[in-house]
Formats: sequence, C-alpha cells, structure tokens
Amino acid sequence: MTKEEALAKVLPAYERYYNVNSESPRPPFAAEAVFSLHDEQYFLIKSARISEADAREYAYFALADELTPEAFEELFEAAWSAGLERISPGPNMRSMDVSLLIIADSISDAARAAIRRAKRSLSHRFGFWGYTHYRICAFDAGTGRITANRMGDHIERTLKSVLGK
Repeated sequence: MTKEEALAKVLPAYERYYNVNSESPRPPFAAEAVFSLHDEQYFLIKSARISEADAREYAYFALADELTPEAFEELFEAAWSAGLERISPGPNMRSMDVSLLIIADSISDAARAAIRRAKRSLSHRFGFWGYTHYRICAFDAGTGRITANRMGDHIERTLKSVLGK
C-alpha cells in the first residue's frame, strides 16, 4: 500500500465527524480536519442554562517519503504552531486538541523513538478554560507499523480499524 492509498482510506473515516480540507491545506500538510462540539445543559427551558462546554480538535495529515527525526521535528513544530494559531480558549472550553497523523513510505527507528516520547500540552487559566493536548501517530506504509505517542492511542486504533492492521 502506498502512502497516497493509505491517506485515501483514512480521510473518509475522519469525514464522518470532522470537516476535512484536502483541497487547500496549509503547507506542508496533505490535508487538515476540524472537529467541533458544543454541549449545553438546561433546566426545563433553554434560557435556564446550567452549563455549556465546547471541544475542538485540529488534525493535520502529512505525507513523507522517509521520516527521519529531523523531518519529524519539522512536522511536529508546524502542526503544533498551526493548531495553536486556531485555538481560542474561553470559559466554556473543555478541550482544544491538536493531532498530527504522518503517513510515510518508511520511518527510521530514531524517528519512531522521537514519536513515542513526543509530548506537549497546555493548561489554559489553570484548566478553568480548558486543556490542549498534542496527539501524534505515524503509519509506515512500507511495513504497516503504526507508532503513536501516549496521547495518540485513539488515532492508532482508528488507523488499525481503517487500514486493517
């Protein structure tokens, strides 16, 4: 399976819940997706609102020929900064996550180790305005191996179900 075929299988899985942009994504990404959720609870009538909660996730999809630690670091920083530009914390925000999914022809062992230990998170106003976590997952199209950081386990499960690995 080539990296383009893998991306073509993964994007429809995201289109069910995310707004996917594969026509004009921000470089160096092949596609990007936005998930937005608004939840509110009220008592008897809608004007008697008890609580509100918003959640957002910004996912970036990248293609690479060979993923080295240097190439991973560039994609890591590009996705994190692109996601932070779009985050707007507020009193009703619960979470604003950034996800990076890399599909490569091959991934070096050093890059796998860098992916597993990569982590970033933010607490907005000591958590009262939500949290931001960085989820990372990479798929090696040559071997079929999937590597994720600790927060990227749900992306790993999605890839396994979509790609049959």
